[in-house]
Amino acid sequence: MELGYSFTSNIEECRSALTGLGAREISPACVARVLSQMARSYSNLDDAGGLQTFWGNSTTSQDSNKEKSSDSTIPTTWNVEVFVLTLKEIVSLCHV
Repeated sequence: MELGYSFTSNIEECRSALTGLGAREISPACVARVLSQMARSYSNLDDAGGLQTFWGNSTTSQDSNKEKSSDSTIPTTWNVEVFVLTLKEIVSLCHV
């Protein structure tokens, strides 16, 4: 599954993608790798530069990440704030 800029388009999309990748417990090292990848590819993300390799236990198909909305607005960079807010939400749910 390719995770491009739409991965961080909103909290629901980000949570769905992380859950689909099996990222229920996200380590600090994994977060650092994701943020590092986002910093390296803040613009002009190519098809090979997605974030799909950070969780090896993914069983989702590439089709599951196709654009679900009919919006013509396609993200052109990562929304790091959405990623951080989603991580906070996932972590708080795991520790309840």
